[in-house]
Amino acid sequence: GTSSKMAFALHGCEHIGKRVTRRFEGVNVGGVVSAWAPADGQEEALYRVRHDDGDEEDLDRQELEDALALAANTPVDLKGRFLAVPTSFFQVEAGFYLARCTSVSAGGCVWLRYVSDNYSHWVPHAIASKWLISDSEARRGDWVGSGGAQAEDVGEADEAGEAGEEGDGEEQDVASAAAR
Repeated sequence: GTSSKMAFALHGCEHIGKRVTRRFEGVNVGGVVSAWAPADGQEEALYRVRHDDGDEEDLDRQELEDALALAANTPVDLKGRFLAVPTSFFQVEAGFYLARCTSVSAGGCVWLRYVSDNYSHWVPHAIASKWLISDSEARRGDWVGSGGAQAEDVGEADEAGEAGEEGDGEEQDVASAAAR
């Protein structure tokens, strides 16, 4: 979000002038870091991005790092990160479930645990990375089935694999999820 009381500078940050890419509703939008506001004790640092379509937004550090990685086509480490999983993945049209990636397999899959219940399953990294959101977005979101649960309610990423649930990344039965 934009904070009007923060003073933005056009220099003094290594990221000024760097290309970034943000994903909005599945569409990638390019942009460039145009200014920044250093952390001041109460507020974290913000990075102003001017998008190629003329829009501007202010990103926090995590959002900036994700946008730099997307622009460089570098995979983001999803372990411990929040994802907004479209309910349509489970053949339900309702919005988004909030999930957290708790483990990453050598075979290129990630283990997701949902905030609303204890449901967990494997998803290919290429799909999960499209659902990545920042921690601040996770705290602000209105999530399907959360019953008011927010990102703060999700404990630290717990390791998958304790009751033999971590296999080789094979798809789990999604039909059970469709009944949620």
